[in-house]
Amino acid sequence: MKIGIVGAGWLGGTVGKAWLKAGHQVLFSSRHPDKQQRVAAALGPLASGGTAEEAAAFGDVVLISVPYRVLEALGQELQASLAGKIVLDACNPYAPMHRSLTEIMLLGGAPRTVAIANGTLAAAIGLGLRLWLPGLLIWVIGHMAAVWAAKRDAQFVDVVRRHLRYPAHLSA
Repeated sequence: MKIGIVGAGWLGGTVGKAWLKAGHQVLFSSRHPDKQQRVAAALGPLASGGTAEEAAAFGDVVLISVPYRVLEALGQELQASLAGKIVLDACNPYAPMHRSLTEIMLLGGAPRTVAIANGTLAAAIGLGLRLWLPGLLIWVIGHMAAVWAAKRDAQFVDVVRRHLRYPAHLSA
């Protein structure tokens, strides 16, 4: 069977190699057709490389494995070539990362990591050692210092981490 692969990256390349091992003719395409032809030549006589249009015209079956954001434009471009063929769509929309993974979150005005570390230390002293007043004072002073630092620079934790990782920044 002749199979065209539009988007021969991680997914398309892996599936295409499996189809080659099964004895199918496969035409790989990507944004870099010259590179794809060299790669296909190394895979054996059943493999070839080319453009997306060539892959769509070549295959009885066409696998599309491109980033979801380009799928609509690619579909419009290849519409005539794909008519009447079996099309396998391996493109999945994905939501952007939750903002808690990409933005600094504040707990009571202090960065989350500092607030958790400060609260854990204060709880260990206040509850674990039963030194209530020192534990409470450590928490209040630590939280006030973290809020003050966050107002001056919300990313101060990353800056401190970088300075600790590369101590040469600390010397004058």
